Amino acid sequence: PGGGGGELPSDVAELVSAALQALEDADAALRAGDLATYQAKVDEAADLLSRAEELAEQAAVGADAIFPGG
Repeated sequence: PGGGGGELPSDVAELVSAALQALEDADAALRAGDLATYQAKVDEAADLLSRAEELAEQAAVGADAIFPGG
């Protein structure tokens, strides 16, 4: 059970898409009664969304530096 690993996508949209896939995988694991995989996939989705949030915040900070007050 489980899987995953590998490099995280660097694009926010890709991270969100990967998180959605992880949640779909978690749902399938839950329906199959595989609680270990369910938890691993939920944790994976949370990690992906945290990274997406970090990238979005970095982009916002970068935009503020380019376009102050905007």
